[in-house]
Amino acid sequence: MRSRRRGGCASTRRSRAVSETVSFILVFALITSTVGVVYVSGFSGLQDARDAERFTNAERAFDVMADNLADIHHEDAPSRATELKLAESQLLLGQSHSIGVDIEGRDAVDDPGKSYQPILFRTGSGPELVYENGALIRTDASGGSVMLREPDFVSRGTGDDRILVVPMILTNPGDGRSNVGGSTTVLVRAEHAGTERFPDATTSVTLTLDTTTERAPVWERYFESELGRECELTGVAESTVTCSDVPVGRVHVTATYLTVEFE
Repeated sequence: MRSRRRGGCASTRRSRAVSETVSFILVFALITSTVGVVYVSGFSGLQDARDAERFTNAERAFDVMADNLADIHHEDAPSRATELKLAESQLLLGQSHSIGVDIEGRDAVDDPGKSYQPILFRTGSGPELVYENGALIRTDASGGSVMLREPDFVSRGTGDDRILVVPMILTNPGDGRSNVGGSTTVLVRAEHAGTERFPDATTSVTLTLDTTTERAPVWERYFESELGRECELTGVAESTVTCSDVPVGRVHVTATYLTVEFE
């Protein structure tokens, strides 16, 4: 009897030991899997939040930059500089585009158009921020675009009483860098390279703005809203916005040339 009790106690102790070992393994596995899930989902969420904050900061910096470039356009300021933190992003001058105003009854103000290279902020496969002819545009990875800041384009009145002001803010490369990336702080320096003012006219005009396929629809919506008439997307890639035969009582066109470089 006593030997059986001793054997029973030993068996009980072994069972408890096995039970505690299994419990430890299960608890450890649960903790490990929980940490893994939290790490994967939480880290991804933190990255998304970080990228969103970086882009928000870039939007603020671009808005300040747009104000600075407007100072050059409106007040003939000699130069302006804007500080921008890249944070693993890219800042560059994009491909060349053009904007034109064709005035009926006389030679086009700028045919085939005044050329410019927009200022782009890119975050890999994420959204893109663009300063283009006075406007600030955000383009998402899906291809959709929204105008965050409107240009200084003015349209008042209708028909033959319309007063139309068309400013062209033409950004192009200077002698310095026009493409920079990484996690550094960049100074965007713009210098006034000249202003061209065209004689006022009192007739109909045709506006054309060549851009990218992604940004063209947002420009089309903007011009249609301002002019109160339909425009159209033309060209093979539908990247050119054309607003034809807009009646005006007076049209005033200016072109401000800016050289842009990154320091």
